[in-house]
Amino acid sequence: MLELMRDPSKAPTLMFTWSFPMLVGMLSQERSAVVTYDPTLSGSHFTGPAHVQVVDWRTRKSCREVLLPVSAEIPGRYAIRGDTLTALVQHADGGGDGTGASTWIVRRVTGAARC
Repeated sequence: MLELMRDPSKAPTLMFTWSFPMLVGMLSQERSAVVTYDPTLSGSHFTGPAHVQVVDWRTRKSCREVLLPVSAEIPGRYAIRGDTLTALVQHADGGGDGTGASTWIVRRVTGAARC
């Protein structure tokens, strides 16, 4: 809100945040995990963070969103099994000639038991 008051011309970008679901997976009969990608347009491509959130359907509560340690440049591919989220993420690492790329596998415990 402070940024909006300083520069009202930013209203269209500040008032709406895109959030694309990348995965909805069952952790148990009562809990689900939702992975979202929150891109912004940067030049001619999208870039942005990914988050995971655990939802408990029995209590109708959700845990806070947690930022995933993945590249913001290229959306990852996600899978979930039990309490573990696995992400396959590509990253442009700008090798010696600027064309290098690598693939990361990131595993993260969702913390569903604490939700």
